[in-house]
Amino acid sequence: MQQLLGHFNEDYDNLMAFGDEENDLGMLTAAKVGVAMANAIPAVKTATTHATPVSYTHLRAHETLRYLVCRLLLEKKKKKKNTHLQRTHSINYTTTI
Repeated sequence: MQQLLGHFNEDYDNLMAFGDEENDLGMLTAAKVGVAMANAIPAVKTATTHATPVSYTHLRAHETLRYLVCRLLLEKKKKKKNTHLQRTHSINYTTTI
């Protein structure tokens, strides 16, 4: 994996890895985003922060990527909204005192 990243002048911070078995653990934990497949063993599911509802036997890369991108964008939007609400709340609270 390191040689491949070096070839493309990239690093692990720009890597998304998918896996389901014990042999994938190193790659999954080194990648910025590690994704457990639906049929992953428990150790892989524990080691990753994301999971896909598709297994390797049913994998369609474009569907899996679309699902993950949408999920990540929704999480980012939700965090941004929560931060905005917290700021708004504290501003309103400060102005009413």
